[in-house]
Amino acid sequence: MRRAKHIDDAPMLFVCGMSRSGTTLLATIFDAHGEIAMGSELIPGPGLVLAEVCDALERGLELASGDFAQAGAALRSAGRREHGLVLTRCARAGLSAQQTRDALAALRAEGLEQTGDFPDRMRMAWRLIRERGLAERAALFGFKLNTPALAASHAMFPNARFVSIVRDPRDVVASQRKRGFDRTTEEICKAWMTYTKAAEAMAAKHPDVASLTRYEVLVSEPQDELARIFDVLPVDLEESVFAFASSGSAVFRGHPNAEQLRRGFFDSSVGTWRETLTDGEAAQIESACGRRMAAYAAAA
Repeated sequence: MRRAKHIDDAPMLFVCGMSRSGTTLLATIFDAHGEIAMGSELIPGPGLVLAEVCDALERGLELASGDFAQAGAALRSAGRREHGLVLTRCARAGLSAQQTRDALAALRAEGLEQTGDFPDRMRMAWRLIRERGLAERAALFGFKLNTPALAASHAMFPNARFVSIVRDPRDVVASQRKRGFDRTTEEICKAWMTYTKAAEAMAAKHPDVASLTRYEVLVSEPQDELARIFDVLPVDLEESVFAFASSGSAVFRGHPNAEQLRRGFFDSSVGTWRETLTDGEAAQIESACGRRMAAYAAAA
């Protein structure tokens, strides 16, 4: 990765954490706020040729009879999985076809023809959600930062806010297995340690713009925890965030987690590892995550 370059001074918002830790829940909560435009998975993979994405957008709309929400799925059915995934994620982030066109055009005008390293990919995600944020005159706009590169992201967006979420690693392992993630327990634990260290370091070094929450606390004590989280945001806490399950967030249009999100706040998923992991597997996770796990383990 080349050295992170400054991209924008806008007060963006990043939801940080590893998969199956509650990042989509937190992003949806923020998106229910009247002054926040929040996307989910918007960071593209490397090697995307923007001219091909532009072509895919028009082809997807043609296949889906003009319905942008279905354009990505139509492309995937036609064998263009990578491009289809990009468009599906744009639609889930609340972007329109025209906003996506405009973002791609702006990127190409800036000289970006292909996504390469992390700064390129972050620039593309920023351009995309920026279109929606500007259209809605949002005070904050952002997306899920599904990478532990928080320090590099802060260098690119020095006025951004970072809200990290950490979940009991045993539940993370159990949840990723249930969803069919192709990762070993050792790999998941290693990633959990990396994400958690990055979140702790960011919150300690930049307490004015970064906070860290536990999934277990967020779902069991949402009133108090969201009040604490909003202390680092430049917008006031609104009651709308507690009613995120009935909001018009675009995430409810086809996201794999939509059904769960419609349930609102619930803590029945806390400690579910006890139902699926053996004692040996739990011990392996506890050993791999060491003393750090004690601060994030769900209560017995």
